[in-house]
Amino acid sequence: MYLDVGDRICKPTEYSDVAPGDVVLVNPGLVKVSKRTLMFPPLSLVSPSCNNRVESPAWIDGYRVNGKERITVMNGSIQVEGPLRVEEPRFLPGYTYQKLETRDSFLLAKECPGMALVSVRGFALLTVEKREVYICTHELTPLLKALAYVALYYLSPSET
Repeated sequence: MYLDVGDRICKPTEYSDVAPGDVVLVNPGLVKVSKRTLMFPPLSLVSPSCNNRVESPAWIDGYRVNGKERITVMNGSIQVEGPLRVEEPRFLPGYTYQKLETRDSFLLAKECPGMALVSVRGFALLTVEKREVYICTHELTPLLKALAYVALYYLSPSET
């Protein structure tokens, strides 16, 4: 999708929520802001709430949040400590999440339906099944929410 002059973009650590109409980057994107061309990593956000103003048209791969996504948040019951593991090597945003997530302890569901994309010590944190994404904890962060939206891009990229 095209970014136009005047659109606003922020890096994954610069936003506090993801709202309908926002676009979450799936792949890295080169965007000119503040008279410099910067690389915005996966999980960056295009949103009116961002501070960086786009100064030149750019192409990005992203998922536009519509607010009707099939994302289920599960209640966690097991405290799991350990490093994050990206289970699907082609899921590039998972590595961005792994690098940026500062927590090393998660309250995860014992069982979470579907195939794990990201896990902690064998317990799923994010899974997909058919056209639905499961967040296997109720401890939501904006970054985890963005990761769930990006997973939907991989499930049905032609609809984004």
